[in-house]
Amino acid sequence: MAISVNPMTHVITVPQADLTPLGGGFYELDLDDFRQWLKAWEDNQDYPITMLKTHNHNTEVTISGTTYARLIEVLAPYTVEFENGQYTINCTGANHNLADVKVLNQVSLIINNSAGLQTVIQGSGVTEQDKTDIAGLSATAVWNEQEAEDLESDVNFIKAVEGGRWKIFASEFQQRFYDEDNVTEIARFRLLDSDGNPSVTDVYERVRMTTTTTTSTTTTSTTTTTTSTSTTSTSTTTTTTTTTTSSSTTEPYLVFEDDFAGSSLDTGKWTESNNQTASVTVNNQLELNTGTGTAHCGAHVYTDDNFSKTKIIKLTCEWKAGTNHYSSAWSPRIDICKPTAGRDSNYGSRDEYFVSLFLRSYLDTTDVEEISFRETVTGVSPFTTLDETNTPGFDELIWHDVTITINSYTRVFHVNIDDYWTLNGTIGSSAWSNIGSTFKIELGNNNFERVDTEYFRNLKLYLIPTTTTTTTTTTTTTTTTTSTT
Repeated sequence: MAISVNPMTHVITVPQADLTPLGGGFYELDLDDFRQWLKAWEDNQDYPITMLKTHNHNTEVTISGTTYARLIEVLAPYTVEFENGQYTINCTGANHNLADVKVLNQVSLIINNSAGLQTVIQGSGVTEQDKTDIAGLSATAVWNEQEAEDLESDVNFIKAVEGGRWKIFASEFQQRFYDEDNVTEIARFRLLDSDGNPSVTDVYERVRMTTTTTTSTTTTSTTTTTTSTSTTSTSTTTTTTTTTTSSSTTEPYLVFEDDFAGSSLDTGKWTESNNQTASVTVNNQLELNTGTGTAHCGAHVYTDDNFSKTKIIKLTCEWKAGTNHYSSAWSPRIDICKPTAGRDSNYGSRDEYFVSLFLRSYLDTTDVEEISFRETVTGVSPFTTLDETNTPGFDELIWHDVTITINSYTRVFHVNIDDYWTLNGTIGSSAWSNIGSTFKIELGNNNFERVDTEYFRNLKLYLIPTTTTTTTTTTTTTTTTTSTT
């Protein structure tokens, strides 16, 4: 192993290459191999000083046919630093305290510790709160049959979680647990990083997702009484209608992001499409540049991935406007477009099958001060403007927060810039359906014989499942007739 120890700082460094790859960003660390390396380092006689002990080790013990896991404890002042990166390490072979001594970085640990019999250092182990809770229980409560059934249900759930199958759904940032039959789902959790964002590579916490059921009952009674000289007849009809509504949890999950860090475009996420003298550069921000010498030109980037158009779409980014846009040239814009949509021959921008936020700035030399949301139906311009607004004070000297939300089912859109300017409306059914079942995100800058740059950064795309509702109605009619002579 290429693990190293700095005798001055007491940092134990573990390279990623020394871990066993499991695929999908997951690696494995055998803690028995790890502690044997540490022991060999302690015994190394090449150092002119005596090394501090790195760890305590209790080996495996077998009692009554049960083998209890070994224990490895890294001792102070040592800390463990894994080579930084967005990956997860599955720790196996021992109980350990790596989580307590790990140097904080992007690496995540799956601890896998298990607890057997635990020793209470002082007293009985019963806390003051335990005593209060026990004193508050009546004999009836202790032997309550319902509480016993609840306890049995809880125990069965724990058994199912421990003994059944679980699976991580990376695209939905979820962990799902199954019963001991490995088929029946019993629980699902949303996986989040330390900032509360959905993640499967840097999981900090999980949040239980719930399903709620609402039941309402309506009863209608009708009584008819008929009286004659010798007979009285009574008829009663009861109709019961039960409606059950099930609602699934709807939480946004992140499917794409780029902060445009560094000095080059991430070609694993984006593809350039430039026309004439336009260019794309990155300098801890995306820069879409237009130039002079060839009249029309345009700089564009679009996502390599296609995204599902079956959910609520939420796109957020920061935008800083250019200052030199020609009045009749197509605007800088953010497109949600069909993956195969065609391009205009002048600017190289999408000219069909899109919905788009067109952006202009306050200090633009052409005095165009508006933003607009537009659509196409069959790919024929001019494009249909769904909503627009004048933007006095909307300048290019600062970054602006942009949010675009589209409900794929209702086609209702909402645009918010800096929590001040808003656009709202409904996309036409033909324009929306012509995009197809998937879409790409495209950022573009178009101009005419002007040197100009539009800036973007911190782009994120969320897909939000909508609430699903199932309604079942059952009607039962009962008729009772009594006759008296």
